[in-house]
Amino acid sequence: MRKKASVKKSAPTPEIPETDFSKGVRGKYAAALKKNGYTIRVCRSDGTFEETRVLGESLVSLDPDVQAYFPDSQAVNRALRKLISTERGTNSKRLHGRR
Repeated sequence: MRKKASVKKSAPTPEIPETDFSKGVRGKYAAALKKNGYTIRVCRSDGTFEETRVLGESLVSLDPDVQAYFPDSQAVNRALRKLISTERGTNSKRLHGRR
């Protein structure tokens, strides 16, 4: 008859001290994350990582072919302001998506 494999008991782990959350504020940063968005970074054990950008309400995503023409937010804003001023001069209804 074979003996059962014995289970090695590891050294007892020190207890984690209790944390007091009574003075915590629920959702303290939720509004900022919702407005501005955030990045999720998954780090793997082989040293690689993957990032996913979660857009906020005030952010837009440009397709790579469009992004190539705009080095930064300032350039995008400048171009859009020119487009807006041009549209206002011709037909303000069109600016709001009406035809």
